[in-house]
Amino acid sequence: MPLQKLQDLFVAQLHELHAGEAAGIEALRTLQGVTSHPRLLRALQAHEAESEAHAERLEGIFEELGITPRRGGSQGMKGLCADCLELARLARVEPHVRDAAVIAAAQRIEHDEMAGYGCARTWAKLLGHRTIASTLQRSLNEEGRFDAKLSRLADAMNRAALEPALA
Repeated sequence: MPLQKLQDLFVAQLHELHAGEAAGIEALRTLQGVTSHPRLLRALQAHEAESEAHAERLEGIFEELGITPRRGGSQGMKGLCADCLELARLARVEPHVRDAAVIAAAQRIEHDEMAGYGCARTWAKLLGHRTIASTLQRSLNEEGRFDAKLSRLADAMNRAALEPALA
């Protein structure tokens, strides 16, 4: 689809976010399977539920705009998720080190999503889609809170990952 107007770019970003949420949910499920820390596991599970809500919000936005969401995937997010999951799946990795890798993987995904939601929200405002902008801001806020939670977990877990090296 040619991008002739800001509206075209906005819709393309919505498609990208929708596909990215699907890929992110799959990645979160895989990350849950390799983490060993209960607090990290609970955080990943909670964010999986939030991500499902984000996908539903995006579907509501498509409906409001009279657009059918594309079922194709986000190649950028798929690649990012694949890179992150490969790191998290490393065999014979000390559990604290793997948990640190899981946090890094999840944060890379979150940062990409936050950038996408921020751009889409700004474009929605410029295009006069105030309600849509508010909906996108809600998802952006939730992504930011999860990223902050991951940072707090990383502060403690990264120190634990150092422990075996110090012994």
